[in-house]
Amino acid sequence: MTIQKSTTTPTTARQAVYAAFADRSLGVESATRQALDVGRKRLGLSIGFLTRIEDGVQTITVSVGGEDTLETGSRCPLDQAYCKRTIESDDPLCVQNAPESGAISDIAYETFDQDAYIGTKVLVDGETHGTVCFSDPELRSAGFSEDEELFVELLAQLIGQALERRKHHRRLERESRRYQSLVEANFDVVYQLDHEGNFKYVSPGVEKMLGYDPEALIGKQFTEIIHEASHTTADNTLEKNLEGKAVEGIELEVERADGTSATLAVNAMPVLEEGEVILAQGVARDITMRKEREQRLRRLENAVEHAGHVVMITDGKGKIEYVNPAFEGVTGYDREEVIGETPALLNSNEHDPTFHEEMWSTITDGEIWEGEVVNERKDGEEYVINQTIAPIKDDIGDIEGYVAINQDITDRLEREAELKLKNRAVDEASVGITIFEVEDGKRTLTYVNDHFESLTGYDSEKLLAQELSVLTGEATDATSIQTLEKSIEAGESVSIEWINYRKNGAPFWNATSLTPVHGPDGEVTHSVGFHTDITDRKRTERLLDVLNRVLRHNIRNDLTVILGYADLLEAGVSGVETVAEDIGETGTELLDVSERARELEQFIDREHAPYGHDPQALLERVVSRCCDEFPDATVDVDVQTDDQLVAGPEIERALAELLENALVHDDDRPTRVDLEARSDRGYLEITVIDNGPGIHPDESSVIEAGRETALDHNLGLGLWIVNWIVTKYGGSFQVHQTADAETGTVARLRLPAVTSEESVKAVDTCPTTLFR
Repeated sequence: MTIQKSTTTPTTARQAVYAAFADRSLGVESATRQALDVGRKRLGLSIGFLTRIEDGVQTITVSVGGEDTLETGSRCPLDQAYCKRTIESDDPLCVQNAPESGAISDIAYETFDQDAYIGTKVLVDGETHGTVCFSDPELRSAGFSEDEELFVELLAQLIGQALERRKHHRRLERESRRYQSLVEANFDVVYQLDHEGNFKYVSPGVEKMLGYDPEALIGKQFTEIIHEASHTTADNTLEKNLEGKAVEGIELEVERADGTSATLAVNAMPVLEEGEVILAQGVARDITMRKEREQRLRRLENAVEHAGHVVMITDGKGKIEYVNPAFEGVTGYDREEVIGETPALLNSNEHDPTFHEEMWSTITDGEIWEGEVVNERKDGEEYVINQTIAPIKDDIGDIEGYVAINQDITDRLEREAELKLKNRAVDEASVGITIFEVEDGKRTLTYVNDHFESLTGYDSEKLLAQELSVLTGEATDATSIQTLEKSIEAGESVSIEWINYRKNGAPFWNATSLTPVHGPDGEVTHSVGFHTDITDRKRTERLLDVLNRVLRHNIRNDLTVILGYADLLEAGVSGVETVAEDIGETGTELLDVSERARELEQFIDREHAPYGHDPQALLERVVSRCCDEFPDATVDVDVQTDDQLVAGPEIERALAELLENALVHDDDRPTRVDLEARSDRGYLEITVIDNGPGIHPDESSVIEAGRETALDHNLGLGLWIVNWIVTKYGGSFQVHQTADAETGTVARLRLPAVTSEESVKAVDTCPTTLFR
């Protein structure tokens, strides 16, 4: 594989590098990086880099496109680098195929693995500074042209000139600072006072410093420009001078010509003539800005000293120069113990070496580093800090130290972890949990946990900002809603059991407990709700109640009949030849009621284990099971769906019950029964239609109105069995007479359905209320 050709023209490339180094707003490194990028495109090579060669070591100072050994900051012995041969040559070193070139040593090729290379040395003030190079791990299809060599030499010359300018600029800045100190001294004010404190001489600098005309001050009392607060100090200084004593470092507050204040540092001494003090002479320097800086620094130092955050300052090598009292409190180290040490004494070994390497690389590049660090206190206890480290730069932008500000967040993280645990516990709780916001008479949902979503079938997005009434329906008791509302308004806890509706319209019994949450002012701001599906329990309670009443009613009636027959036998009444037969029939009916009650009771503990049923096969098994007993009956099966019915194995018992009822209770035979199955919006509907005498109104009301009758023919218990099984798997059941009110019964049950590609788990088969 070979590298691509240049993507820029020679003229365009030269113009671009000239422009980079002509832009004085760019630093040398930025201009070099921009020029290297242009060079990569010009030469068709993927990597461009600038090196610094000192003491036999090559250091890459700027790199574009380089990784690992060729990235910025990488170092290696010069003997292992391509640049060794580069600096030995006055011309650019050009290598088209490194493995076949004698110009590149084996160790250099093994180290950098670059097949194509061109580079030349960079001179600064006539001395070799380093090299500028371009390379690529792929072979170059052709050698480097003379124009390409000239381009690299031009780039080296421009980089060298830029480095010389920077070096010269830094030298000028140092000299400028020294010169500026001398200039500032020349702006000091020199003055002379006579024995009465009148100005005899004031140097011209006073006009620049204080705004006064020096000539206008001659003959005036020097205290006229001094603030009253400094009069005593000024008078004492003059007195000592007149006594022949020198005074140094006096600070006086004076008033400028514009009325503003200034602080002057004064050194004063006597002027002698023939041993006598004839004048007092002094030099005054305006230290107003210095005093303001000192005041700001004092305020800053005071703020840092009393800051709640840890503050640490290091020199450029990372040695600690300052820590504030908060550092001592958090780490357990005294200030004297850590000055001169490095922050490594806090290392907990919880971070791998690359963590600290990346941190150090960031701040040495002049960037700010932020992150969480696990440190170790003096006593060995680990703690977590949120830390920010910023470089401290001098006037020319060089890094002279670092400041680290951090806060111990161990307690906060522990609280957050505890809160996360509690949140996870609430989210994953096996009971439905809701939180309502109570405001302006409205109670809107602000949180629901996963179990509540599963319980109702709603996604949280659909429930949030809704009221709890979203779960109510026609079977929901209005009194329950009123009880909830009154308790919330009164700020009281409440527990109710009421019928709610899932998203798919299926009703279920919900045991709801609401607890108010009060705000700082005592007002109820929220309400926490706990919701439990108690449908199974309510179904069981209802079933046991039915069994209790049915058994009491039928046993009482049948025993009354048997006892009546016994009285007839005992009295010897004539015409009772059929008494034994009647007693037998009554006993049989009683046993049938008992057997049906026992069967219904068994369903309470039967496992909820739904699976897919092929409706065709299911109905055919039911027909085969019943028609042997009624050979003259006609039963047609019409299945108009490919979906599967989802229920447990007892669904076959329910269908058999309906078919048997149709066949058993038809006295006008032959009987005709139609079994139909079709899909309807996610459900599979099975209809059983017969041409028999029709269902008695009292018996159909068991299902339609949810109440029990005398159950004269025990059909009511059969319907209860069907209803129990169907609603156990999220379905519904209805039975009524046909359109011809005199004959025929229609029994219709609906159960969840799935296609052959769907999983049974994809549908809701939770039990619903018994009557729908």
